[in-house]
Amino acid sequence: MIKPLDDFQVYQLAKDIAEEIYPIIRGWDYFNQDTIGRQLIRAVDSIACPVE
Repeated sequence: MIKPLDDFQVYQLAKDIAEEIYPIIRGWDYFNQDTIGRQLIRAVDSIACPVE
């Protein structure tokens, strides 16, 4: 039997990190959002992205 992703603590933590990062990045100026912010968002999204 395959466990749902929500059963894994690492998946839950990855979602929590993403929810905390988005508001922080929104508060940055455009240059930082467009450079570092995009990289951070891609990184946190890739952690919680299910692979099928």
